[in-house]
Amino acid sequence: MRLLNLFHYPYIYAFLLFMLMAPAVGQTISGTNGSTSDSDEIGILFYYLPETLAQVGSLEQLHLALDKQIAQVNHIFSNSDIPAHFVLSAVEPWPFLNEEWSLLSARTIYRTMKPYVNQLWSAGAFHQVGADALFLVDYRYREDTHCGWASIDTEAGLRNKHVTRSYGVVRLGKGCGTHASMLAHEIGHLLGAAHGHEHALEASSYLGYGVRCAGKATLMHTSFPKHDFVSSPDILLDGEACGYQDTADNRQLFIERAPLLANKVGAPSSSSSTSESYSTQEASQKSSGAGHPQGGSVNALLLTLLLLMHGLPHCRMTCLVDTGTPHRHP
Repeated sequence: MRLLNLFHYPYIYAFLLFMLMAPAVGQTISGTNGSTSDSDEIGILFYYLPETLAQVGSLEQLHLALDKQIAQVNHIFSNSDIPAHFVLSAVEPWPFLNEEWSLLSARTIYRTMKPYVNQLWSAGAFHQVGADALFLVDYRYREDTHCGWASIDTEAGLRNKHVTRSYGVVRLGKGCGTHASMLAHEIGHLLGAAHGHEHALEASSYLGYGVRCAGKATLMHTSFPKHDFVSSPDILLDGEACGYQDTADNRQLFIERAPLLANKVGAPSSSSSTSESYSTQEASQKSSGAGHPQGGSVNALLLTLLLLMHGLPHCRMTCLVDTGTPHRHP
């Protein structure tokens, strides 16, 4: 009789059903970014200059080149046993008039980009497509210039959601597009790594250096040819360690920093505050469902409302309890 009496108290019945249904339907959702896997998903927003598109030939060809770079990043991180996954958030034309950049070095373009990136960040361009980092795609005409440039970010910088330093330049043409590790190398800088110890560039962590081992270089070292993994003392090739516990362990550094970059923005925003000049074209949003309304909770909530409506036909809308909004990352 006590069990049957629950039907005379629809609030209690509905609440219990909601509590039971929500975890059962949404139990596959896990991780800090709402992903269905153990990896942290990091979205990359690419902007291209007019000259880049003219040299590549078409937007389709540009997409193919960038898809290849994203695939190689994922291969290197997977091969290094780093639980992070990269996706192409969008490919869009650079919304500012900077045609002269095609004649500049990657380093000069990077140093000139900051105020423009700040405008894009403030306008919501990152948030609109769920991108955690931005790269400008340039075309290189001379073989004596860099194929990319990016900031070496810090842990504090990655945690700061008010501004971003997660941006850089990658270049196609004249040998650059053939370097499969190009984008992965620049992303390594965003996560705090520098080059080798013999290089003047300073990492933001004592773990942030690449090495040479077994005749090749790890990802962040500047020499070629390269291994398809990052430095780690746990990797042994021909009896030689490919990293040092206290000075060169990019794997450990990236494991610590990748979740911070993955949660820099999170899922695409539904906000309409972004101006039309920053609207996406052919946006490829994050596919894992991170930050989207979770199916289990929403379905259970709908069932709960139906039950309340059935059990309380005379109840006003104000008697319904607000269960919160769909989870979104800041």
